[in-house]
Amino acid sequence: MGNILHATFWNVMELGDKEKQSRTRRVHVFNHLFREQWDVIGLIAVCNSARPALEESADQYGYEVISPRRPLDKASRPKEACTVMLVNRDRALLNVDATHLVEQRMIWDGDSLHSQRDQLLLTAAGVTIDFEGISLAVACVYTPLHREIELYRPTPVVSDPSSIGKRRRYTPQEAGYEQDVSTDTAVAWANDFQHASAADGLIVGGDWNALSERALQDHRPDIERSGRDSTGRAWRQLLQERPDPVPTYSYGDRVNRGYRFIDQVYTRLPEGLDARLDVTPPPAIDKSAVRMGFASDHAQLRVEVAPTRTHPDVGTTVQMAGACA
Repeated sequence: MGNILHATFWNVMELGDKEKQSRTRRVHVFNHLFREQWDVIGLIAVCNSARPALEESADQYGYEVISPRRPLDKASRPKEACTVMLVNRDRALLNVDATHLVEQRMIWDGDSLHSQRDQLLLTAAGVTIDFEGISLAVACVYTPLHREIELYRPTPVVSDPSSIGKRRRYTPQEAGYEQDVSTDTAVAWANDFQHASAADGLIVGGDWNALSERALQDHRPDIERSGRDSTGRAWRQLLQERPDPVPTYSYGDRVNRGYRFIDQVYTRLPEGLDARLDVTPPPAIDKSAVRMGFASDHAQLRVEVAPTRTHPDVGTTVQMAGACA
């Protein structure tokens, strides 16, 4: 694969396989992804109904698929979405993990408990690969935005039923309300994964719904600092190297939503390696086929890691073997 690592992270907007528009969008997403050769692909919001087709296409193009285990009763939860990672078989795979964390949410009406339910806290997947003798952990995360739902956690209620590796459980605080718990959990999970893999470096990309400043490219030094490891090294946020950054969200027929930069990448790389971020809007689709007019409402994040000061174009175009069905 050479001495350049190419990775991409993309929220594919609950990509499914049940309705005609969903299948049409799936074909466009797969064709767009697999026209280029990547070392690692991180996909967010892939529905259970689309996972068999994704696994088949990934195998065709030479990728291993890493994701939480599918539910035994798949028919009952076809729209449940998770984070999936694809790893090129030309890269040595050292470690993998994936999780789908939920916790109990309590919705209050004044001082009275109105209802409670299991709420998604984090869906994430990670791989550790050998990159020119350096072990790199690459994680893809999704942190949901819980509007109008206050979180009350008097007892440990977080469970991790879908983990494919041994993980520590994230114990809630004794009590209180928190608004950004998903981000904290994502940072902790990614740091844990790097530590468990004994990886030299870390790349974390995904959809951070807590990032919400409209029309501005969000810089989050708080997330950078919270990613600090035992040696004192913090995460570094990759910002677009252009005067007019490309918004990562939202595209299509979404109304009353200004452009935002909620999809971001953070790194903690060993000396001698550098990373660069590029962002491209989602592929357009004829509205007669897909009402939204795009393959997703999120842009695609494209990351390259290379020896310092070496930055070719992100992604390498390859000849398509054929359209994805």
